[in-house]
Amino acid sequence: MTANMEIDTDQLKEIYSENYFKGEEYLDYLNDKNIIQKSFINRIKIIEKLIPENSFLNFLEIGCAYGFFGE
Repeated sequence: MTANMEIDTDQLKEIYSENYFKGEEYLDYLNDKNIIQKSFINRIKIIEKLIPENSFLNFLEIGCAYGFFGE
């Protein structure tokens, strides 16, 4: 996985404007929180199957938007 670390603040503001969370990428990100978190729970279950037991103690969430995954 890679990340473009040369992106500037103006580009980030353009990409992640209000429209990103309401209408473009998501219908209504905040109102869909419960649905989004159910999807995240399924992802965590898959991750847990791929790693040894008791080693899933910490994780780093990159690109966390409102932080629903980490919550």
